[in-house]
Amino acid sequence: MLANIAQNRSRTRIVLHHYFHITTLFRMTFVQAVATTKLINIFSSFVATLIFWVQGIVDYKLGMILGIAMFIGGIIGGQIALKLSNIWLQRIYLTVITILAFVTLRKSLPQKSLN
Repeated sequence: MLANIAQNRSRTRIVLHHYFHITTLFRMTFVQAVATTKLINIFSSFVATLIFWVQGIVDYKLGMILGIAMFIGGIIGGQIALKLSNIWLQRIYLTVITILAFVTLRKSLPQKSLN
């Protein structure tokens, strides 16, 4: 259990440090850093899809629904991101990541039984 909690915390730190290093090291705005990481995301998603396809565990109906929803969400999110300032994007991003970290940590802790 402790290894699971440590792994979840580690993932959150990696995500936060990833954007911090890209924005600091390469002197990019937050929007540029996110756009740059999308290339990595596309490649890793493609490889994962190939692996699942070879194993025969792809749900094509669900995949199409999720693909269309993600495409529409990406268009809407991109339009919103271009209208917001760099500071507001960072605030929103850090807030969402913090909430996700707490939810993940809470779910990884053992639940108390009422019995």
